[in-house]
Amino acid sequence: ASSVLLSPNLVPLYSPPLLPQEIHNADFLFQFVPQYAHLFSLNHGTWQQNVLPHKAMIMESFDMSKDLHPNTLVLSLPLNKSVTLTIRSVTAFPHPMHLHGHKFEVLEVAARQNESCPSGRCDLVDLETVFSTSVEELSRRERTGVLKDTLLVPAGGAVAIRFNTDNPGVWFFHCHLDQHMEDGQGS
Repeated sequence: ASSVLLSPNLVPLYSPPLLPQEIHNADFLFQFVPQYAHLFSLNHGTWQQNVLPHKAMIMESFDMSKDLHPNTLVLSLPLNKSVTLTIRSVTAFPHPMHLHGHKFEVLEVAARQNESCPSGRCDLVDLETVFSTSVEELSRRERTGVLKDTLLVPAGGAVAIRFNTDNPGVWFFHCHLDQHMEDGQGS
């Protein structure tokens, strides 16, 4: 019998404990018109082209009032929580998303099956129906998956990940395609 190394078949040697829960959402889309842009939305907010800070937010000289653009998306998370983050994409191609400073568990991946996305855009999948169960139930699921810092968000699909906020600091979450990151696909 052969053994295939697929994430669902792997079990971690160490599983971080489940902490009090928080659930957040990040959505992204790519558009050609009226302007070439990667747009981002946090927690079902307004779509905007995220403007990354011109210098590192962790620098002592960083001043939120001067150095942070109004279109910079920042998700402030409290310490010592288990955060479930759902990520949806309306683009017709996959995105490798990378989280600095933390390892996360992939709770579920929802890919579009045999569905085309006209003009390079898909409709956002419904978070109430896209996963095998509700996001709230996913967030309470016992830890079983391997820990990662990068995953592929499928074209027009969604993923649910969970991580503990046990490493304080300013941590970047972004697409690992350089052009997409430079265009603002990150938070």
